[in-house]
Amino acid sequence: PQQPAANAAQTALLEWAAANPTDRPTPARDGSGRYRLPHPDTDKATSWTRATTFAGSLSDSQGLNVWRHRLLVGGLASSPDLVADAAAAWLADDRQALTRAAGQALHRGGEKLAADCGTAMHTAVEHHIAGTGVRPPWPYDADVDAYAALIADHDITTPPEWSERILLTTDLGVAGTTDNIITLGGVNYIADLKTGSSADRIDYAIQLAIYAHAAHMWRLDGTGYEPMPEVDQN
Repeated sequence: PQQPAANAAQTALLEWAAANPTDRPTPARDGSGRYRLPHPDTDKATSWTRATTFAGSLSDSQGLNVWRHRLLVGGLASSPDLVADAAAAWLADDRQALTRAAGQALHRGGEKLAADCGTAMHTAVEHHIAGTGVRPPWPYDADVDAYAALIADHDITTPPEWSERILLTTDLGVAGTTDNIITLGGVNYIADLKTGSSADRIDYAIQLAIYAHAAHMWRLDGTGYEPMPEVDQN
């Protein structure tokens, strides 16, 4: 959906990403957004808990809740129609209508804007790694250039075949998509691109550890699994 809270540059980035998807097979998901992939031992279709969900279960959500409350208020403040709908639903004790109004207010306040822009930047970096020559619009092209310079300055290798790969950690019942498996000094590492204000979060560390301990990698053609390359787990 459109992002009412997006500025002109963000809108251009989101439209660019929608027009330039990467050529990756997308596995089925269940109603909760979990990957539906065959179990490597039984071949039975199985829903796997998302790595981000598993990792986030141990993080402190108080700050996130306060942030969502601010967006809710902002969305209502900029939308007299939603204020009227919410007031009518409140007086009628219509919980479903209240829930709809709250969801619309969060959307108008920009609840998913940062996440959608982050996903678009992942697409931009994936294009860079694949060497397609497809670049995001200004000013986000400068971010891709900064990423490329960082990789080059530190002699990091980013094999395209290890970009945006679905990994399965069977002993935890978890699956997720790692942004990259990189090589530095002859050693492979899990590397995830984070576009938020800080990477100092316990759930990020848990997420990377889950990927590093994965046993299976979903094939690029979507036909099954291939062995997980050996990566540093420390």
